[in-house]
Amino acid sequence: MSAKVSVDTDRLRAGASTLSAKVAEVRDARFDAGDLGSPRADAGFVEFERYWAPGRSALAQSEDTLVEVLTSAADGYTKRDADSARAFSRGLRAF
Repeated sequence: MSAKVSVDTDRLRAGASTLSAKVAEVRDARFDAGDLGSPRADAGFVEFERYWAPGRSALAQSEDTLVEVLTSAADGYTKRDADSARAFSRGLRAF
């Protein structure tokens, strides 16, 4: 028994692109003194940043990996379709 499988490679690539942009936002998330309204608020976020930086780095690395996986999957499906189309056009049947 077989089932039809459909993959939207454009959506995979769009998802990778959107995620890549979000990773850049996470990496670039910074503030300057006074951005948060008061020195006390700034100090609170400086302290939080000390704890959050390693987690943010790990999150960004995981997101980078997911971007690579999504892009690789889209490339793989596109290549497989092209290879199958060439094989069928030469009269070869894989099934």
